[in-house]
Amino acid sequence: MAGLHTFDGVYVRERHFAPLGLGIITLGIYPLVWWYKINREMRDLGEPLGMGRRKSLLPARLAAVGVLLLMSAAGCSSSAVTTTVGPAATTRPSAVSTTTTDAADGATTTVPELLSPPYFESGECVTKATRSLAADPDRVIECGHLVVLEDRSRPEGTRVRLPVMIARTQNPVPAPDPVVYLAGGGGHNHLLYADFFMDGVGDAVLERRDFIQYNQRGADLTSPDLSCPGLAGFLFGLAAEPLGQQEWADRHLAFLSRCREALVAAGVDLSMYNSAVNAADADELRRALGYEQANFYGTSYGTRLGLDLIRDYPAGVRSVILDSVYPPQAGFYTESGANLQRAFEYLFSACADDDGCAANYPQLGTAFYETIDRLDASPEWVDTAGGRVLVDGGIFMDAASLYLYSPDGIGRVPDAITRAARGDFGPLAEPITGAITSSDINWGMWYSMQCREEVPFESLESALELGASLQPGVASHYVDGFARFHFALCEGWGSGTADPIESLAVTSDVPALVLAGGYDPVTPPAWGKSTAANLDNAFYYEFPSVGHGVVRSTACGLSIALQFLEDPVSEPDIVCIAEMPLPNFSG
Repeated sequence: MAGLHTFDGVYVRERHFAPLGLGIITLGIYPLVWWYKINREMRDLGEPLGMGRRKSLLPARLAAVGVLLLMSAAGCSSSAVTTTVGPAATTRPSAVSTTTTDAADGATTTVPELLSPPYFESGECVTKATRSLAADPDRVIECGHLVVLEDRSRPEGTRVRLPVMIARTQNPVPAPDPVVYLAGGGGHNHLLYADFFMDGVGDAVLERRDFIQYNQRGADLTSPDLSCPGLAGFLFGLAAEPLGQQEWADRHLAFLSRCREALVAAGVDLSMYNSAVNAADADELRRALGYEQANFYGTSYGTRLGLDLIRDYPAGVRSVILDSVYPPQAGFYTESGANLQRAFEYLFSACADDDGCAANYPQLGTAFYETIDRLDASPEWVDTAGGRVLVDGGIFMDAASLYLYSPDGIGRVPDAITRAARGDFGPLAEPITGAITSSDINWGMWYSMQCREEVPFESLESALELGASLQPGVASHYVDGFARFHFALCEGWGSGTADPIESLAVTSDVPALVLAGGYDPVTPPAWGKSTAANLDNAFYYEFPSVGHGVVRSTACGLSIALQFLEDPVSEPDIVCIAEMPLPNFSG
């Protein structure tokens, strides 16, 4: 293959081009994690932003649903390797082993060479967050790796190693089925933030059942690791130059072409890094840990894995929680611009209905779209934690949308927009960093997945047709930029084309809880509603005052999820939804 395709002179306008909001548009938890980072830093200064650890969500401790894999740091013995750590632990005969050390984290792991995957091997916790949890005397944590085949049709082929953390319930009469968290992303280094999920959700789940977190294949700390080293710095460098769309796209595509070539040269089979294989890994994790069934809880991209699981491995699934749904039948690239515009229009309507917001921020929608046009015509310099960058309309939109992910952040958006309209980007300086890129995503995994199962089932023509109904600045960024870039990239990525079933709505009778947030800018309520309509035993609930990730960000969502876990075939008490406060638009 000659390499990735360029845009071949499609663009006629020369202006600075936003880096496509890579930290935002991926279907992950990065925006909530960003909010968490800021909360942690501000907490240390005694100024929590409103989503502080233990404080805001633990009143719903008995009503939360879990997201964290509790795993205690236990090494492999010299005589046997533990392959099941669930209710019925077993051991296999010892195998020839080698010891490896993670260069970035310093953790060592004993690697058995002769066992047949899938199996679990106990080992050290691989991130600061998981080690901190394991060191807590009030917790029972096990860590290790799930070992699976890269290609299940090649038993002698490459082995994939996924880091896992298991949190054990200390209930004397535990439920037999754990909660396994399916992270957003894909390719996200989820265990880097294991404490974030344990603090808000996992602790509540542990009242009754084990809680399991892990990194999906291709993510950081897995082997093989599908990272594109240096991409974040490269994109920040591009954001500091006044480039036209053509030059930006060509340089970015050239960088990614080199990344792809390096992965292939290292022996990575890019066709084996996708949602169907990720779902198979999740099922093998359940089996390797000795659980007859599990409850799978996914957020964002993780809901795609949950849907794959109930389609392909229903016998092992007791229930699924699908929070902020990314269904296979959705047109991600076709609809991204419309989804973001819908969320902002929802905000503008809410502000107009709020007396204080309407008085303080009149004509908010006009200010928003005029600011996009102004910045597209003449990008402005902004100092961020990542460096000084030129901000155009695309980066501005993506940075503002970060606030829509968090209930506390939603109320800050009118002030951020109004100040940006005056040339003051203070409230957006931090999220602009996330709008340019996320260093916690392995983009080799993301592109392998999207180029296989998303782009082949969409068309640029459909995206352009829908884009004609959008505000010009939104269409320019999400269609002329984001969608067109990915269609060009995927022509040469080489991860194959998924089975057409990967683009069809999933039908199932497995009990499902489907949740959506009204302000969600990336997975709109319509996606959740259409998903639930195809599931025979689904409960669908929309949270009008919430953004992306309902369970982790609201006590009400946690309460409903916990009720569902206890009895997934009976409708939960949802009175708390109507009692949730509206966003505080005081700024």
